[in-house]
Amino acid sequence: GMYVFFITLPLMLALIYFSTESQNSFNDLSLFLKGHKFILGFIVLSFCILWYHILSGLRHLIMDAHIGESLLASKYSAIFTISLWIITTCLDFGESFHEGSTIWYLQRTSAVVNLIYIVYVFYFIYSTELTFEAWTNFFYSSFMIFLTLFFFGSVIVHSFIGLWTVGTDYLTKR
Repeated sequence: GMYVFFITLPLMLALIYFSTESQNSFNDLSLFLKGHKFILGFIVLSFCILWYHILSGLRHLIMDAHIGESLLASKYSAIFTISLWIITTCLDFGESFHEGSTIWYLQRTSAVVNLIYIVYVFYFIYSTELTFEAWTNFFYSSFMIFLTLFFFGSVIVHSFIGLWTVGTDYLTKR
């Protein structure tokens, strides 16, 4: 968590800033990263760590819901999380690594948006006395309507990219 907060997030903000400042700054950053493979590797490593952190956080959210809390289930969920991280990381760095960076960022961003929404809803459920009135007031607020629409859009983007990736990886002739 500390690495993500103090390294990956500031790095991501700097990359976003310099890549969106102007066409020249975008081109300069692109050329710089192509010429400095070590720095590019550090950036990739940072995003891999963020991805593992997100997967581990999802595992812990599931365990917080009292699913898979036994010692054996915890062991297998840890193995599954690490395996999923390794597999998805390897798939992401295939032949379309540089060309697919937009898709990669969309997939990760939509995953974070989905996670934030789910955490927010679960926080509401566990922090208040859940009644019909509280539930409907929660979901009928303007903020929650907007957030829910944004969440469903994010789920659609995330699902489309995931299905497209599976389709191009496994359902095409090579």
